[in-house]
Amino acid sequence: MFRLGGTWVKPIVQIHCWGGLGSQFHAWHLLELLKLRHPRRKFQLVFHTAGFTKRLPEIEEFLSLNEIRKINDYHPKNPSGKGLRSNNSGPTKKIKSWVKFFLSQTGIENNQESLESLIRIYPWTRIIRGHYSRISINDAALMRISSKIFSPMENQPGKNLGTLVVHLRLGDLRDLAHKAPIHADSLRQVVSEILVDVKIQQTVVHSDSPEIVRTFLGSSVRTKLMIRDLSVTSLSALVEMVDAEYFVGTSSKLSLWTSIFRLKLGKVNTYIPRHLSPALFDLLGQEAKGIHFYD
Repeated sequence: MFRLGGTWVKPIVQIHCWGGLGSQFHAWHLLELLKLRHPRRKFQLVFHTAGFTKRLPEIEEFLSLNEIRKINDYHPKNPSGKGLRSNNSGPTKKIKSWVKFFLSQTGIENNQESLESLIRIYPWTRIIRGHYSRISINDAALMRISSKIFSPMENQPGKNLGTLVVHLRLGDLRDLAHKAPIHADSLRQVVSEILVDVKIQQTVVHSDSPEIVRTFLGSSVRTKLMIRDLSVTSLSALVEMVDAEYFVGTSSKLSLWTSIFRLKLGKVNTYIPRHLSPALFDLLGQEAKGIHFYD
């Protein structure tokens, strides 16, 4: 807190955010939740560009100027943004560690993991840093988000009947250290089963590798096929995936958030890899039973 014209003023609380659209949704959800819990405090999302690839804010159009700050800390030789080794060792490293410990212990910086700890905001709290993906979904906070992204017309009963949208990223099919891969046969099977059992008029595939889509899906797609590449923004892809009658996702936060929005908006035909079920049950509780999980 600080004095301004004889009045004590509480500082703005900055919520730091790294990653793509899926990670930004987790941070945005926390922002809206904190605004509900602490209506007299001001909060701000701080977007970092550092990551495995350069990340840009994708939700800024839905926030006020006072709720946004950008930090361009990406460097191709140092994508993590954690500092070069020469500047992050010896005495410097010890000082940084001590300062971080002091800020955390005093509550100036909140870097906890649990919801109870993250929403515990002191008058002097200035910074929140953490993995917000473990915070269970708050309906009121999510409604604030979905009302800005999805128009009522987009969710009318009967709209987009006969449409199957698949989120197929080549990276999700590889054995990456930071995520579980999707087995190609499993994904191909669930798509084939939907196409056999349901009158699908159009199949739309959002992919970072459109050249492999037809080979990957093979003869399973016998309907009109539309392939959307990275020229379509992640946000536009999300809207189309949520609006579809049927959705099949893969191992990405974007697929996970698509499943959350679909469930909350009353969509029922949602298929997600089984290894994402623990995360969805943590976020949604028993509501996650309304999602189909495939092996």
